[in-house]
Amino acid sequence: MKEIDNLHSGHRQRLRDKFLSSPEIMSEHELLEIILFDLLPRKNTNELAHKLLRVFGSIEGVMFAKAEQLMQVDGIGKNIATKLVTMGVWINTLTENRWKKVLDNASFSFPLVRERIVKELTDRPTENMLAYMFDENDNQVGIIKFSEGTETNIKIDYKALINGFIKGKVSGIIVAHNHPSGYTKPSEEDDAATRRLLAILALHGVEFIDHVIVGKNQAFSYFLSGRLQRIRDRSDLVTALTSTDDIGDLDNYDPSEYLRFKNAPYRDKSKKGVKK
Repeated sequence: MKEIDNLHSGHRQRLRDKFLSSPEIMSEHELLEIILFDLLPRKNTNELAHKLLRVFGSIEGVMFAKAEQLMQVDGIGKNIATKLVTMGVWINTLTENRWKKVLDNASFSFPLVRERIVKELTDRPTENMLAYMFDENDNQVGIIKFSEGTETNIKIDYKALINGFIKGKVSGIIVAHNHPSGYTKPSEEDDAATRRLLAILALHGVEFIDHVIVGKNQAFSYFLSGRLQRIRDRSDLVTALTSTDDIGDLDNYDPSEYLRFKNAPYRDKSKKGVKK
């Protein structure tokens, strides 16, 4: 028994040392093992970590599973399930706080938004659309969750969108939808919807900040790619609201023309005079 305890102790120390020296190379099952160390101080957590990942797919799936789901896994009792669920709630609370309060001049950009949107829309079997609404200080003031569409399209409820931002002091909107296929390349329908949204928001004095397409743990930004500006440049208000034709090939252009968008913040507050 003492020999087995020494083996477990040596394995745990090696994992801790590996984490402290190079956390970026840790696999998901190793990270989950470390989380389970204190919950199961005298048991081999390697097999249980692999079992949890097989059932829930990822460490994120484990953290955000319900307690009753966790307890269906052999080796997971009420106490461990409670601890894992608590960690999931804690992580989610931190993420929500970052999303609501850290959107300042430096961080209100695609990388931060991507983190939230990819988490929300990845792996959904049908197309879903969300509209995030922000005030002039980049605080989220609302979100519209449209009903599910099919595997290939979703109908945008423009009336619901307009009613949503009329009710609050909305300065800008980020629209996001997913492609269940996993590919994030915009379709002609995506471009047409973007053009129409640009026109509708402009009529109400609301900035169209970005349109994000989510695939398999990845995302495409109309803003960051320069595609949003190109559509804006090639559209007029009347055509945008009345035409059902596509707006032409947006891929045949020199991407160097839009290098200024790379890692750019969504809004330049120094020029707009927006209060922090």
